[in-house]
Amino acid sequence: MTQSKLKKQGLGGAIPTHEEKGRLQKRKLVAPVDPAVTPRTKICTKCAKSFRVDPGKKFYLCADCYRRTFLHKKASSAFDTRILTSIVCSTCGTREYLPFVPNQHEKTLCRSCYAEQRLAPSLVTPPTKD
Repeated sequence: MTQSKLKKQGLGGAIPTHEEKGRLQKRKLVAPVDPAVTPRTKICTKCAKSFRVDPGKKFYLCADCYRRTFLHKKASSAFDTRILTSIVCSTCGTREYLPFVPNQHEKTLCRSCYAEQRLAPSLVTPPTKD
């Protein structure tokens, strides 16, 4: 466009000469951030503190909350004492210890009788279609 047309449109001003024009320069290339190498900052889901996550890790808790939540569970479960319940099998009369308290003591089975019962075909016959 010519200068007169620019002035009519309200854009006004003189068009700079070739020497006055600025030079275009290419920007330097910036390497993209690789998530596999760069640590990320996340927010803890329990205490809302921001913490840094190393690449390859998928934590959602900060180090303090993670220690409080999971580490005591791992340590205690390995060394916990188990309470065994003494039962007498209702089928064969064998005395056995179970790692849980059964709901019905009268109908409890030892391991071998329980395995046989699971493998045996069911005694209930399916309904017939007429």
